[in-house]
Amino acid sequence: GTIYPVVGDEVPADNYAALRETVVGSFDPNDKSVSPTQFFTPDQFEQGERLIYTIRFQNTGNYPATFVRIIDTLKQSLDPGSIQILASSHPMTWSLGRDNVLQLLFTNIQLPDSTSDAPNSHGFAKFSIRPQTGLSIGHAISNRAFIYFDYNAPVETNTVSNLFDFISQTVMPSLHPLQISPNPTSGLFQIQRP
Repeated sequence: GTIYPVVGDEVPADNYAALRETVVGSFDPNDKSVSPTQFFTPDQFEQGERLIYTIRFQNTGNYPATFVRIIDTLKQSLDPGSIQILASSHPMTWSLGRDNVLQLLFTNIQLPDSTSDAPNSHGFAKFSIRPQTGLSIGHAISNRAFIYFDYNAPVETNTVSNLFDFISQTVMPSLHPLQISPNPTSGLFQIQRP
C-alpha cells in the first residue's frame, strides 16, 4: 500500500489501503473474476458494499471480430436492479432482459485477432451488483458468462463464487517503520526503529 499525504491531515499514517487478491493465470484468456474474493459478509452487505465482476476476453481466432457479445444470466442471489457498469475497454451498450439476462454488446469493435495484433486483441467489461436481501448464511453466490465473437459458438468463462458468511477477522500486526543505514550498501548495515 502507499501512503498519500493529504493537506491538513492530522494523522497521515492512517491513510493506508490494501488489496489482497489471488493472482491467477488462465490458459484461456477469456475469464471472469470477482472482488471481494471468497467471502461476502452480512456486514459488507449492510455497509452497501457490492460485488465487482470483471469479464476479460481475447480474440484468439484468425480474423478480426466485428462485434463481441457477452451474456451473463444473473442468479437469483443477485439484485439485477442494482447493476452499475463501471468500465469497459471499448464503447459498449448493455441491457437487462427477461430472466435477468445481462447483455453487454460491443458493436463494431473490430477486435484484432491475437495472431496479427496480440496486444490489441484484448477487451474487458466491469460491473458491480449487490446481492439480494434475505440471503441465508452459507449461501454460495455464483456467476459465469458466455462470450460470443461475431456469430461463433460461445466461449464459457470460469465460474466465480462468494460464500455469504461470517469470516473470522484477520488481525494485521502493526507495522513499525524501520531505518536501515547506510543505504545503499553492499556490505554491513544496521537496522533501527526510529
